[in-house]
Amino acid sequence: MALLPVVRLFPPKSDDWFIELLTVPASEKEKGKHWERLELDDGHYGLPSFEFMSLATYRPTKTEFGIYCARPEMMALALLLEHPTIRPETMSGLIEGREIKRSNKDLGRVLAIARLSSEEAILSWPAAWEKGLRACFPSRWRALARSTGSGLRRLLDSPPDLGEAHHTCVYGLLRSRPATVEELGISGRRLLQDAVEPVEGIGRE
Repeated sequence: MALLPVVRLFPPKSDDWFIELLTVPASEKEKGKHWERLELDDGHYGLPSFEFMSLATYRPTKTEFGIYCARPEMMALALLLEHPTIRPETMSGLIEGREIKRSNKDLGRVLAIARLSSEEAILSWPAAWEKGLRACFPSRWRALARSTGSGLRRLLDSPPDLGEAHHTCVYGLLRSRPATVEELGISGRRLLQDAVEPVEGIGRE
């Protein structure tokens, strides 16, 4: 596909945030990142899809406004599987003046979701993750389950990478409820213990 612009919707008279349109893979066999052409009245655009985005659309929650939103635990799982290691690629722009690896930004979101979730909720994640994996990746769900925590462990074992993840959290999802690097690391270890390791165990059965 020729280079095409993506679709980003900005609020009136502001560029403080935007909504970017994405799509989901056609099947579990579609791996990595793919693009689909979208033709609108003013031209052609590209819609990206990511390998594990189907998990974010699994059993979404319907809001009072009629909009369906990804469940926090399924968004976390999609991000965990998207980053089985810490890759060197960085974000296209600086985040609050700092260059950040994309893996650290996304895994930082996982830590923020875990920190904002109750302990009771996180204990229910392994069962939800298993159902989502079985539904979205019926032929390879066990292998994916076994690899759920590989990227997160690398993040937690690397102070520089955890520091980048923390930076994105305190200027992003945890802006109103800031945490120290140490507290974020504790949340990550608890996530491993309470959700990641149980679903990895299910994958090995």
